[in-house]
Amino acid sequence: MTQQLDPHPRTARGRGLRRIATAAVLFALPWFLSAFISGCLPGGEAEQETFVLEIGPFELPASQSHHEAPQPAPLYTTSPVSGWIHGFRIEVVDEADRPVPMEVMHHLKVMSPERRELFDPFLLRIAGGGMETREARMPGAVGYRIHQGDSLLMTGMAHNPFDEAYHGVRFRVRLWYTPEGASPTPLSVYPFSTLVTPPGVSGDYDLPPGRSEKSLEVSPAIAGRIIGLGGHLHRYGAGLRLEDVTTGELLWETTTERDAEGNILEIPRKIFLWKGGLEIHPDHVYRVTAIYENPTGEMIPKGAMGTVGGVFRPADEADWPAVDRQDPLYQWDLQREINPHHGEHHMAGEQQAPPAEAHEAHMHGHE
Repeated sequence: MTQQLDPHPRTARGRGLRRIATAAVLFALPWFLSAFISGCLPGGEAEQETFVLEIGPFELPASQSHHEAPQPAPLYTTSPVSGWIHGFRIEVVDEADRPVPMEVMHHLKVMSPERRELFDPFLLRIAGGGMETREARMPGAVGYRIHQGDSLLMTGMAHNPFDEAYHGVRFRVRLWYTPEGASPTPLSVYPFSTLVTPPGVSGDYDLPPGRSEKSLEVSPAIAGRIIGLGGHLHRYGAGLRLEDVTTGELLWETTTERDAEGNILEIPRKIFLWKGGLEIHPDHVYRVTAIYENPTGEMIPKGAMGTVGGVFRPADEADWPAVDRQDPLYQWDLQREINPHHGEHHMAGEQQAPPAEAHEAHMHGHE
């Protein structure tokens, strides 16, 4: 018999943890490293400007889950500016531009359809967050390079846990950037993240009782250096690990801080600036592992998730591979973003599963 346990119970602390879990963080994770980077790199905010993206308006009836609630239409647009993005602030407002509780926002994402992720052939996540995310910012010395006219896709998912309905709801993100031509020129970095579940399946997986590990073996598209690393786990998550399978070297490991109920209080992060970053190579295989300790004695359906993410500095930006829009995994990722419930399922049914060679080319998975 399996337990339908909530990985993040609705205690006061649990609500905050649940918000972190439901955020599709995973893509926004690099920005959470900014606290580390800010203490190590020069660069102020005096010359930074902002531009705004919005999705909506849409109606949000009372007491509806994200499966029931109307969802905002995706926004396809282009960047109005050239420069370096350093961070963002998320707002939720109604038809009169009054603040709406952030709890109605399940998640929000800003992506570049013209660029891919470091490890997977997915749309590159530039910014995003969930209910717990208000603001995230890196110092002016580093930023994500963007050009006027670059394609952008903004998506979001809504739900309403309250008894009050909201009208004309809009999800808004303000992005800070340094304009092109600034001096000194910011260091160009890329956000990245990779799950311990294979591309083409849901990031959530069933959590067995006791201690367990789930791993995925991946290779980066290009060479470069990881500046900082962090991660994301659900309740009972014990730690994360990154290994170089090719050399047998343990590159990074972190152990979570948890309360007596198994709720995660902190997942320590690490920066590698003291040696110029953690060097990685496209001809190496890397293993990311999520470690759990489930004391319930029962399997918890969809009770686990594991993500490693951070900030990456390419050895040569010109080497960043072009997006293959015909790649089945790219198409699957695109569909799960523009169709809110698509990503909860495997690549099946109306979406053709990628051929075996596609899996072989993009990942090596095992448990």
